[in-house]
Amino acid sequence: MAESRRLTDDEQGTWRAFLWTSRLLNGGLDRQLKRGSGMPHTYYMTLVMLSETPNRSMTMSELAQLLRSSLSRLSRAVNRLEECGWVRRDTRRGAWQAGAEVVGSSSASLAAQAAAA
Repeated sequence: MAESRRLTDDEQGTWRAFLWTSRLLNGGLDRQLKRGSGMPHTYYMTLVMLSETPNRSMTMSELAQLLRSSLSRLSRAVNRLEECGWVRRDTRRGAWQAGAEVVGSSSASLAAQAAAA
């Protein structure tokens, strides 16, 4: 394995600026979505990922991997989306293969959330 080199001062400054800007952007998107629709960015992205699959569903493991999320964090988000009537959990697959599916009204909700943001 090749040994990694240290970043120069300029590279270090650029890297930190990128990280800070990414944090600010994600925080701003989250606040704007919450203010406009009451939905955090994480929930919105969960609905988007599900709605863009051909059958509008996928396993929780696949969804967690796609969203770069832990299963426990995703499970809390899906529980909340299920309470809102936007997704339906399919538990017939077993604990590790439980799936989530977008409910019909969610497409209209997604459009409204995007417009509100």
